[in-house]
Amino acid sequence: MKSNPYLLKRAARNCAAREGGSQSVASPSGREAWIDTVSEEIRTAMQDLTNAQFPSSLNLIRRWDEFTAGWEKVRHEFSESSIHDFRVSTRRLISELEFAFAVTHSREVRTSIRKFRKTLRRFGALRDIQVHLLRAEADGTEYRQFSLFLKRCEQDEIQVLREWMRDKKKKALQRCLAAAHHKIQDNLTGISRSVLRAVMDGILRKRFRAVTASYVSFRSSRQAQDLHRMRVKFKRFRYAAEIARSIPGVFTKEQMDRMQELQGRMGKIHDLQIYMAAIEKWSGTAVPVPLQEEYDALMKAFNGSPDPFDEFNFHVRTELQ
Repeated sequence: MKSNPYLLKRAARNCAAREGGSQSVASPSGREAWIDTVSEEIRTAMQDLTNAQFPSSLNLIRRWDEFTAGWEKVRHEFSESSIHDFRVSTRRLISELEFAFAVTHSREVRTSIRKFRKTLRRFGALRDIQVHLLRAEADGTEYRQFSLFLKRCEQDEIQVLREWMRDKKKKALQRCLAAAHHKIQDNLTGISRSVLRAVMDGILRKRFRAVTASYVSFRSSRQAQDLHRMRVKFKRFRYAAEIARSIPGVFTKEQMDRMQELQGRMGKIHDLQIYMAAIEKWSGTAVPVPLQEEYDALMKAFNGSPDPFDEFNFHVRTELQ
């Protein structure tokens, strides 16, 4: 499908005429119209342009919708599940932007990536507290005082985030992403599928090399910090693989499910490790023996398995050629 660079402007003019306005799409507020959803015609136009220039691979509109829905849910609930889902949607949006940056090298796209990463980090402390709290409550009365301490920490962190979210932060992110999307459209009109495929190939190979390097470090040290680095590297690879799923022959649904399962195994070990560290810091005493034994068992099982990443390496090497 060949893109029409005037499609969005025409839709905006039609919308302005119906509503009695004359706002230009070239203005900052005009560029935000695709996010504000003031007109289905504008939204459809942007979707057509996105599909034409990023065939089945880049969908910032959908990712922004997911981010916005997650933001609103968090703002009303601040529950553990809403925080988790919001962070996932933020990572997916960042991954789409990283793909766009690999193609365009746009300053606006890079700025958007930085701002959304900062947003992701903002919610990291609350996520850890809530995971600790769920575990402490499940562990029973022995951890009751620790649970009460975590609940106070949770409320304090929620209050900080609530004030932060009120401070027009989403509007600033919206303007930043609108500028990035505008620059993407300027730079990528008519780009071929083969170029996009080559870019995705490069991203996957680079990220998988980072995974394997971190795995080598972990196998040498068996340390928790190296496991955490490996987990983060693999997470970035997995989100890139989600985008690559749109390319026929790259990563089956079964493989994506196994990636998620592997990510969950590493995440469980990491969560337990930082939970133990939090208890030790709070109590000023050694980690309880049952927790240490559980952690040792999880690490032993992970260390005793063959290279967990090998099957994904095979598909990166063969299917993208």
